[in-house]
Amino acid sequence: MLTQSNNNRADNSYRDGIYPYELCPEKLLTIEDITKVMRVSEGTVRLWMYGEGLPFIKIRGRIWIREVDLAQWLSNYRVIIKSISERVRDTQNEL
Repeated sequence: MLTQSNNNRADNSYRDGIYPYELCPEKLLTIEDITKVMRVSEGTVRLWMYGEGLPFIKIRGRIWIREVDLAQWLSNYRVIIKSISERVRDTQNEL
């Protein structure tokens, strides 16, 4: 499970002092959180968002990504590699 590193960080960008992750029951991640956990650049995360359909929320100029949306989006890229015996069996069944 991904962790949210900035929950307690003071941020003056919210005038009313209420942060989106305080209102949302789901875990919200920043681009920075994702770059740290997945070891990719900020540019890569933005490419995923704007070019490859990673859902995100934009509130007052800040970007948030729901952890469940990230997990769902990543599952679309899951690769299952068959063992050699499974591939041989599939080839024999095709003949």
